[in-house]
Amino acid sequence: MEEKVGNKEGDQPKVLNFTGEEYLEVGEIAKPFWEKGVSENLPKFVIYMGGVGSGKTTMRRHHQSSGYVHFDFGEICIAMEKGFGKDNPKLPNYELLAGSMILQESVEAKKNIVIEIIGDDEKLFIPVIKKMKEIGYETSLQFIACKPEDAYGRHLKAVEEDKDYISSFYTQEATLSFFYEQLQLGKMPEAVEKDKKYLVKVDDNFHPMDTGEAYDDKTYSSLEEAVKRCKEITIDSLMHSYKKGINASELLEQWMAFGDDPFVYTGEGDLPFSARDFVTEELCLYIIKEMENIE
Repeated sequence: MEEKVGNKEGDQPKVLNFTGEEYLEVGEIAKPFWEKGVSENLPKFVIYMGGVGSGKTTMRRHHQSSGYVHFDFGEICIAMEKGFGKDNPKLPNYELLAGSMILQESVEAKKNIVIEIIGDDEKLFIPVIKKMKEIGYETSLQFIACKPEDAYGRHLKAVEEDKDYISSFYTQEATLSFFYEQLQLGKMPEAVEKDKKYLVKVDDNFHPMDTGEAYDDKTYSSLEEAVKRCKEITIDSLMHSYKKGINASELLEQWMAFGDDPFVYTGEGDLPFSARDFVTEELCLYIIKEMENIE
């Protein structure tokens, strides 16, 4: 049995072969996803957007706890892994088949659907929103924001307490790729620009205006990864600046004078990430509490 399925990388759908038994097994695991959704004459399509750790998953699961198909590729992968075992060589194919099944069943039955993405690149999701409206869905965008220190703490807690936690930072393109397949939108824009590189450079605060003093860290294929790395470097620098007994104001001053100041570079100029905007007294206070707990 041939099945055209989505692609984790957001490229054109792949054609894969499954036995009838495999198809039924995948369907049994995937079925609870679409069964939770309610069919309506004017179905709803809700998108939660926000940075890593902003609370998208918490809000999605609370406000759409019933009557919605929760189409999240990370959660689909977890269900398939539990059903087939993480060492199953065909697990990636089953995950793709399940994603295609769930979305096809949901859209054709006009069920309410909710997803979550970072939402940092509108050219990826705007075509999906427009097409969902065309086929009769009422769309709603929910923007979730919080303080950087709160997001950082929530993300660390999720990683530590939930072994199945997968951030939408890693799954948003895969999630959206199934909509491109189901809605026949063609190739995702991000797939066209895969060769674009984002270099993270690190300046020191001795010479904040002299980029010649900066050293290269790593090159990333997406801006999201590059910005995430900038935040990691900045937080590591704050931790290294910590001394027992220091207060938040002093830690901020210490970092401003001697800490690492990362930024993203493409060859066309610096892209938006400001460590000086990212580092606040609130973040410094959070770092101090974390370091005191380690002691």
